[in-house]
Amino acid sequence: MTGTPLERPAAPARAAAPPPDPQHGAAPVLGVGTDFVRVPPDRRYVWVPLDSRRASLSGLGLYSATRRRGRLGSAGLAAAVRVAGPRVVPFPRERWTPPMGAEAWAALVEAWRALPPHDGLALHEKPQVGRSGFGVLLMRAGRPVAFVKTRPAGGRGNELPVLRALQEARLPALRTPAVLAAGEVAGWTWLAQEPMPPRGRGGRRRLLDVPRFLGQVQPVLAQCLPRPAGTPEHWEPAHGDLTAWNTRVDRSGRTWVFDWEDAGWGPPGADDTYYRATAAVLLGRPAGTAPVEAVEWWLSTVASRARTGDDAELSARLTSTLQSMRAPAL
Repeated sequence: MTGTPLERPAAPARAAAPPPDPQHGAAPVLGVGTDFVRVPPDRRYVWVPLDSRRASLSGLGLYSATRRRGRLGSAGLAAAVRVAGPRVVPFPRERWTPPMGAEAWAALVEAWRALPPHDGLALHEKPQVGRSGFGVLLMRAGRPVAFVKTRPAGGRGNELPVLRALQEARLPALRTPAVLAAGEVAGWTWLAQEPMPPRGRGGRRRLLDVPRFLGQVQPVLAQCLPRPAGTPEHWEPAHGDLTAWNTRVDRSGRTWVFDWEDAGWGPPGADDTYYRATAAVLLGRPAGTAPVEAVEWWLSTVASRARTGDDAELSARLTSTLQSMRAPAL
C-alpha cells in the first residue's frame, strides 16, 4: 500500500485504532459493517449513519435539496431526528459495500489517518450516472472533521489548484472549502477539504449573485487554470457546474461555492447561462435569454451526458430550457 499526499496539514493526533473484531481477530475497517439509511427516498444517494443523533444529523446535512418539497422534507426529517434520535428515520437499514473492493478501501482509510482524528462517516454518492467517485464525510463523535472526495485515478480535474488559489485570494463574502490534504492510493485519488458549515435556517433558498461572483473569481481562475491549445481567445474562466445545489449560504450569511472539478474555459456567459437554466428547471425561476454561443455550448454538453434514469429527465428539461434561452437575432 502506498500513497503520496500532495499536501498535508500539520500532523494531528492519530485516530484511535478501532478494537479488534473478536470473531476474526482484526480491526474492523471504517464504514464496513455499519448500518446506514439512504436518502432521499426517490434517489437514495446519501448514506446516513445511525450511530447517534449527532452523526445522523451530520449525514443528513449532505443532502442538498433544491426543490421546495425536498428542502421541507429534509428539514422535517432532521427535526424528527433531533427530537427522537435516528430510530425515527423510516427507511430500510442497509450495509454499504465499498465500490473499489475491500483491499483498496482499507488502503484509503489508512491514508486518511493523516487527517484530523475520526471514528465514523457518512457518504455521498454521485447522483448523476455519468459521474464517477463519491464523497466521504469523516466524523469524530458525530461532528464533521473533513470531507473527502474520491474518484478513480486518472485525473481530478482542476479542483485542487483552483481551491488553493481561491483560498489564498481570500475573496470577500465568498468562501470555498480549505484543502486539508490530497493523494493517490490503490488506484484512487482523494482530496480532503474542510467540511461545509451548517446551512442558514428558514426562508427561501437564496440564489447566488452570479455577476458579483464572476467578478471576484474570474481573475483568480485566469491565473491558475491551464488554457488548452485551441481555446478561443474570447473564452473566459468558468466554474463549469455552477448551480443552486453547488452553493450554500451559512448561518453567518457567507456564500460558499464548491465542486470545482469542472472548472475550465468556456464562452462568455457560460456560468450565468447554466445557473439560470438549472434554477428555472428545479426552482421555477425565470430563465430569460442568454448569449447564443453559451447556449449552444451547454446544449452540446448536456447532449453528451448519460440519458438514463433521473439524468434523462434532467437532461430533457435542461435542453428545453436552454433552447428557450436563445437570444433573438438582431
